[in-house]
Amino acid sequence: MSEDVDLEELKQKTQVGNRNQESAKQSESKSFREDILAVLSEIENGDRQKTVSFWDGDTAALISALESNPEIQQDVGSRLQEELGREINEEAVDRSEVLRLAIRAGLQRAAPDVVETWLDAKAESARRL
Repeated sequence: MSEDVDLEELKQKTQVGNRNQESAKQSESKSFREDILAVLSEIENGDRQKTVSFWDGDTAALISALESNPEIQQDVGSRLQEELGREINEEAVDRSEVLRLAIRAGLQRAAPDVVETWLDAKAESARRL
């Protein structure tokens, strides 16, 4: 084999993404979006709870300490609002809002594509109502 053929073959093998992979990602994203829409509908119809919970003693300690220190909790809430590009709300930020904002900020930073799909599904759900 010539050097040119070997280089072309290597290029083909190491090329990131191809049409099949892109199509699979789009299909997966569409399925995920449809799952979000289905759950949003279940929540709207009262068939599923809006509550989210998880077991983590360290996080529970942090959130409890924030509640005991409202000025720090407000500061954390303001920082999270800023991180998400939201207008800073000067009203007291409660425990639920801190947790919502923290989860959203973490997801936005770690998985912006997932957040984009989620927000798209939320918008579609709102249009359907």
